[in-house]
Amino acid sequence: MPVSPSAGPGRIEGPIARCYAHTPLGALIAASQIGDRLGVASNREAIEILRRQAIPGPGVNNNLRLLAGPEVNDGSSDGQLAGFQFVDYTPDMAVINLANRLTDGTFNAATFTLKWLDGDWKIKIQDSGADSSSVSQVTSLAGYVPWSGVS
Repeated sequence: MPVSPSAGPGRIEGPIARCYAHTPLGALIAASQIGDRLGVASNREAIEILRRQAIPGPGVNNNLRLLAGPEVNDGSSDGQLAGFQFVDYTPDMAVINLANRLTDGTFNAATFTLKWLDGDWKIKIQDSGADSSSVSQVTSLAGYVPWSGVS
């Protein structure tokens, strides 16, 4: 997962990575960190992430109910950050597309919305419970800023 000495996360405590810079780069890293951590978290860890790093709302409530049952994730990651696009950015809100290279070599893209709330970037959970508003397969990284570290 991406980290930056200047943009964050400034603190990592178990499944929680927090203290991001109030900048576009801080929002980008928060989107990747929070989204990836939710994707591999045990139910207990996901509950903690949602309570501390998500914007309160119906989607969070739906997820918390789901996470009270059988384990949702198996703890394995399905890909690596390969590129990004800023759809929109203001000091209080960021909408970012993240492209991931999946383990089978294909790419998918997901759109994340973050809000600056209580001194840190928080992720918006959709009413459906998804952490992104859309996920689609993409055939290339054309139009994305490449993220180094992907081979």
